[in-house]
Amino acid sequence: MTPAAAYRATLAYALRFPETCEESPWGERVVKVRKKVFVFLGKGQGGFSVTTKLPLTGGMALQLPFAAPCGYGLGKSGWVTARFAKGEDVPLELVRDWVDESFRAVAPKTLVKQLAVAGGGPAEVRPVARPRARRKEQVLVLTGDPLRGERAARGYAEQGLRCDVAELDAPSARRKLALAVVDLGRRPGEALEVAEALLQRRAGPRVLVCGIRDARMEKRAQAALGDVPRSRHAPGHPRAIELGVGLLREDPAALEGGSSGQGRKRR
Repeated sequence: MTPAAAYRATLAYALRFPETCEESPWGERVVKVRKKVFVFLGKGQGGFSVTTKLPLTGGMALQLPFAAPCGYGLGKSGWVTARFAKGEDVPLELVRDWVDESFRAVAPKTLVKQLAVAGGGPAEVRPVARPRARRKEQVLVLTGDPLRGERAARGYAEQGLRCDVAELDAPSARRKLALAVVDLGRRPGEALEVAEALLQRRAGPRVLVCGIRDARMEKRAQAALGDVPRSRHAPGHPRAIELGVGLLREDPAALEGGSSGQGRKRR
């Protein structure tokens, strides 16, 4: 998408969030939620810039050639600016993910709870009823990619389930879990060790392994974990969410064809 079109699309998208408004206080456009800025937008000479607060994915964003820490000292607080010159292609879906993350970082929690996001795809903002989460159905997503974890958490929240996200590390034995979703995506060796540790617990959680990229990883996971349910999809993909919910609720229709195995391996 061209920078000019991306500017208009990003502004329109940011204003879809609850209780937002646009202002132009310093010669550039900003979008606020309850008087707090969560998006800065700039344009000039056919280019486009967007600044968002990224507490979860800021480190990864700064590895991109068009992104840099925001000036005025805001970079230290997680604000990242992306600039696109005239003629450059703007990755609009990525920019929308950043706007979504920034809103959640700045907005009051009461407004954040009104959001629902389509798992694994571009964010779609809409009011929803408060999820009827139950502690016995708590889900923990263990991943080396915060963005993948955030998408998974939103997907489970849409199903009325409480979901937390953590780094790839076996959770405390005192932590009560119904389902542990282990993401093999970026660090498969470490992820498999975590999954094995979870399976060795007495009365431990159900385990779902996601992010199996190829046949070699599939074979490796089967050798280490036996017939533990697994998916080639990322943890936040709708099919992976459906599989996880099916495991919790023991729904045969959701489980059918969704994983390479349905059982568990105990040692």
